[in-house]
Amino acid sequence: MLKPLFVLLCMLVTTNLFAIDGGLLKTIDYSFQDKWEYTTGGSAPIFSTPKQLFKGQNLFITVIITDFDVNKKGKANVKYSVKIIKPDNSVYFFQENVPILEDKTIVGKYFHMSNSILKISFDEKDMFGKYKIEANVTDINVDKSVLFTSDIELKILPKYEIQNTDDEKFSKWLSEYHRRPTPEEALSYYLHFFQTLEAKDESENEDNGKRMVIITIFFTEIFKNNHFLLPQIKDIFQKKDGKDKKPLILLLKSSGINEKLFLDLFDAQEKESYSKLQGLGDVDMYMYGEISDAIQLDMLWSVFLASGSYKPILKLVQTLDYVKYEGEIEKYKKSKTQTEAEREKAMNAAIFMSLTWSLESNTKQYTLVKDFLNWALRNDKLSAVQKEELEKILAK
Repeated sequence: MLKPLFVLLCMLVTTNLFAIDGGLLKTIDYSFQDKWEYTTGGSAPIFSTPKQLFKGQNLFITVIITDFDVNKKGKANVKYSVKIIKPDNSVYFFQENVPILEDKTIVGKYFHMSNSILKISFDEKDMFGKYKIEANVTDINVDKSVLFTSDIELKILPKYEIQNTDDEKFSKWLSEYHRRPTPEEALSYYLHFFQTLEAKDESENEDNGKRMVIITIFFTEIFKNNHFLLPQIKDIFQKKDGKDKKPLILLLKSSGINEKLFLDLFDAQEKESYSKLQGLGDVDMYMYGEISDAIQLDMLWSVFLASGSYKPILKLVQTLDYVKYEGEIEKYKKSKTQTEAEREKAMNAAIFMSLTWSLESNTKQYTLVKDFLNWALRNDKLSAVQKEELEKILAK
């Protein structure tokens, strides 16, 4: 995808006066392409660029370029080679002639991200230390090249004990995670949440139950995409007893981690609990199906906050059709019959109120939400009603 030159703020721009400009992008953010593809030309995507990596963790590498040349037909032709060098200066990986722009017509001056994405994951045999990443970009039209470099340090995954934290720090970590993912900290925060939940007053059980679902969705999204965290789970699991293991069993089941890797840690009762857990296997079908409960909205927001992905935001926008239920709450209150059909309409009216409030609030709080909504309004296949309601939200 192309973006106008003046808007990109990626913390990766280099300076090259004679030809190609741009930079090398390395990230652990598996939704980084959403942040590029589903934001408008006037937005400024910010990518998380980590300094460290752990064995088994996915690292995504690509390049973003501008100032490339075009031939007489207005077509660009740019390729790159990528090399990763080990701490001992030997070559870990090399690939050349990777296309960025291949015989593509270009109008105007843009940033372009290569569709060719390298995904690497270091395994047990790989040495710890600093790896150098080199991307050599060549503009075929003018036979000129520029070298973009970066590095990443492969470190030992820390063994986490439950860290003492407070609700304010926990909330801040959750709200910032989609911008600055730190999955290696997730288990500590997950267990902290269950500790604080157990300390709540029993009169709050219903609210606690809903909060548990919403927060579990958040952590499930993290762990199902970061299976490199399994050693942390094993380490803490072996130190816990009885009911303290329940949150970990739930996490393992819901995250789709290969059960053979940890079932030997369970006693007979724990194996039975695990087998009975339905986990969150149908959560996507529930979240992205027909919205019938306000908790589905919260679940979609949880997925967004854990990933920064576009899909849950689009589903929220598509639910703006519920504007047709406005006024149904008052009708239900005044109704002498109060039928099930009337009650459902009133519930949908309440869902619409929650939906518009959450979209307005989170648009103000999160730049990425605003960017996604603007892109959806201009580019996605929305109904006339959805567009009208979305315009109202963005206007506020």
